Amino acid sequence: MFGAPGRGRRRRAPVDSQQLVSLLLGTWRVRATNVPLWLSSERAAPAIAFDLISDAPLVLSNDLSWDSSGGQREHQLGVDRWNGSGFVRRGRGRRRLRRSQWSVVGSRADGDILVLGLTGSRTTPPGLDVFVREGAEIGDARALVAHSATALGLTAEDFASLTWLDRH
Repeated sequence: MFGAPGRGRRRRAPVDSQQLVSLLLGTWRVRATNVPLWLSSERAAPAIAFDLISDAPLVLSNDLSWDSSGGQREHQLGVDRWNGSGFVRRGRGRRRLRRSQWSVVGSRADGDILVLGLTGSRTTPPGLDVFVREGAEIGDARALVAHSATALGLTAEDFASLTWLDRH
């Protein structure tokens, strides 16, 4: 398990940054969330792609993307810096002043399901996203997460708060 943000969550011991790199790199699709940004009809099929910028210190680039209500694929680029217990994300370009914090709450042993927790910011409340690695054949994500919720760092309350998104 990894560090978990948010209200009332207990902290878990930080892990080796190399473990984080091997887990996070690639493209992930949001399958469930309680983050209002993804629950709007204005943003569908959210995904995030992580690439390595530096491994010492650990810095990742990210491409947060979604389908807009107008049918276009929108992108928000950012940089994530590891601080020993989580990541601090800063946007790029005109969004460079926006900052948020997140951490890995848990992942499945095969690395195909990932739970990220957002600590919240002035513009975003705390929340959870459940991701599935792009291209992974996992079957029913909801059933898999329900069956292994505790191992993924989710409480029963966390799981109940999630809205499951359609596959796109």
